[in-house]
Amino acid sequence: MSLLELNAFPSVLSQIRELVKIDNESAKDLAQVIKVLRDEELDHLNTAMDNDAKQATFYDPLSFVISQGCKTAIWIASRF
Repeated sequence: MSLLELNAFPSVLSQIRELVKIDNESAKDLAQVIKVLRDEELDHLNTAMDNDAKQATFYDPLSFVISQGCKTAIWIASRF
């Protein structure tokens, strides 16, 4: 899971919960697609961590910048 997905994870879970509540087959199908994508991203995260991703040059400062950018984008998007 990239930093984008990691920061968006709570929002994604909330979206899945809301979609499942809708009595509409399309909404339930969309929730299922989002679940599959979420699971694939978790696999990517596990692969990265298994391969020492945190040892990469500039991992910490880049992680911080990307994380803050993602949080800002999610905050802005939630206002519209």
